[in-house]
Amino acid sequence: MLRRPVAVLTAAYALGIVGGRYFPVSQQCLYGVGICVLTAVMVCVFAHRVAVGTAMVVLLAAVLGVLAYVPFHTLPASVKQLDDWLHKPVVVEGVVKHVEPRMSGALRLTLHYDSIEMPEDQCLVSGLVLITLKNPF
Repeated sequence: MLRRPVAVLTAAYALGIVGGRYFPVSQQCLYGVGICVLTAVMVCVFAHRVAVGTAMVVLLAAVLGVLAYVPFHTLPASVKQLDDWLHKPVVVEGVVKHVEPRMSGALRLTLHYDSIEMPEDQCLVSGLVLITLKNPF
């Protein structure tokens, strides 16, 4: 048995988060590993294998830590659909919803856009975009 189970499980969870940051794994793979580890925990409980079961619970905490980080390194579908448009000059049509002057003299605009255009293509989408104009004049 563990002498300080909460500390060990917290450390395993934190290591899972750090591991998820530097070694991204697909969510489906993590679910598969989690199900396998959970099954191993159940087998160990019924087979009275305390040491192996404890190790599997710690591993399960690490897998849950990685799963907790997954939403932070995967792009939402709304951004993935614009993947071809990223890092290219585009024309954005929209309405300025909010203007916030910055201390550096820049302006930060919240824009509700209706379309994004490139010379060879147009995408009719809607949403909000945050634009910072470093030199607004």
